[in-house]
Amino acid sequence: EESHGSHSYQKKSVKDINSIDSQLDMSDNEEEEEEGNNIGLRNSKIMGNDETSPLSSNGSSAHEWLLNQSTNKKYVERERRSKEYETRFEALDEIMKKSKELDLSIDNIKPKPEILGYLKPSEIELQLTLFECFQLTSKIHLRQSVMKINASSLDIQHLLSQLLKCLDVLLGTEVESCLSFPVFIAGMNCTTQKDRNAMKQRIREFIRRYKWKNIARIQLVLDQVWSIDPNGISCVDWYEIVRKLGWDLSFA
Repeated sequence: EESHGSHSYQKKSVKDINSIDSQLDMSDNEEEEEEGNNIGLRNSKIMGNDETSPLSSNGSSAHEWLLNQSTNKKYVERERRSKEYETRFEALDEIMKKSKELDLSIDNIKPKPEILGYLKPSEIELQLTLFECFQLTSKIHLRQSVMKINASSLDIQHLLSQLLKCLDVLLGTEVESCLSFPVFIAGMNCTTQKDRNAMKQRIREFIRRYKWKNIARIQLVLDQVWSIDPNGISCVDWYEIVRKLGWDLSFA
């Protein structure tokens, strides 16, 4: 009986296994059919044959749909650039506003009367001219370094003509040791050969009286600026020239 039972159990197990194999085959066939349907559905959507596909919506062709997608991308890119330009405009507008405010403050600044009260009458005129010299230097430097106005512009040439008059009064006096930066800015903005030769002569005489090497270095930097921009129509980055020379240029 035990043997019979064991034999019966073995037969039952084989049947069960055959049944399970049959079910698995059916399941595999269903999965393959479903996968095939999914692939066909995806291909149908891609080719625009399915009603839910954007390619077949309202009878649109694949070409039209792709064209629309391209148009949308261009629209997004235009929007991005528009925002970028808006941000750039805001930044430039802020720079211009601040530059104008700074320029106005340079115009309105005045020497302190209490300081002038300690000077002799002969010294007051010299100090007022020195004050004007630095006002003009600051205005030119602002236009050139921040507003990127080139040296040949009417605005800078007008300021330069006034600055050169001040320098011709101050050079050779007791205050000329203060003039390194005004001399440099004036030289930067000399655009004609006549003006440049006159500036070279001023610097040679300055070096003869004032032995510090920073004055000689000013002439070397000016020579490079004039070589790069012979007609004064570009904005030369003289900071970069000094950096490449490896100098820590002092205008004190």
